[in-house]
Amino acid sequence: MKTAHAYSEAITSLLDMLACLPELAGVQVVEAFPGANPEREIVAVGSEVTFNDDWAPFGRLGRESNWTAKGFISITTPGLTTAQARDRCMEIASAIARGFIRDISTVTLNNSTRWSSFQLTRFGPYPTEEGVGAFAEFSVDGKARWTHDT
Repeated sequence: MKTAHAYSEAITSLLDMLACLPELAGVQVVEAFPGANPEREIVAVGSEVTFNDDWAPFGRLGRESNWTAKGFISITTPGLTTAQARDRCMEIASAIARGFIRDISTVTLNNSTRWSSFQLTRFGPYPTEEGVGAFAEFSVDGKARWTHDT
C-alpha cells in the first residue's frame, strides 16, 4: 500500500506544479482525462500508470517502488495551421520539461519520493472541423524508496 500512497502524493504534487507554471497559464491541467467540458489546450497526467516494486539494493530491507504515468497534451484552438498547432504543443511540452528542472521541491517530494524524468513519446497533428489540432503523448517516471522502519 505504500506504493499507492506514494504515487497519490506524487501525482497531486506534480499536477500542482504544472498548474503553477507560468507557461501553462490558461491550459487545463487535469489528472487522467479532462471530463465533459474540455478546454482548447489540455495537459492530462495519469491516464495510465504502471508500477514495479522490488527490493532495494543494500541497506536494511529497503523497498523501491517505480511507476510510470502516461499523459497527453491536446491542442484544439480554432484556426491554427499545422505548424502553429505543432509549435504550441511543443511549447507546452518544453514548459513541462523545464518545470522538472526548475521546481526541485515538487520533483523531490521528500527524502524517499521523487519524479525522475519527463519523456515526450509521440506527436501528431490532426484535422478538426475548425482547422488543425495537435496531440502529444508523454510519460513521467517516479520512484519511492523506504526501509522497513519508514
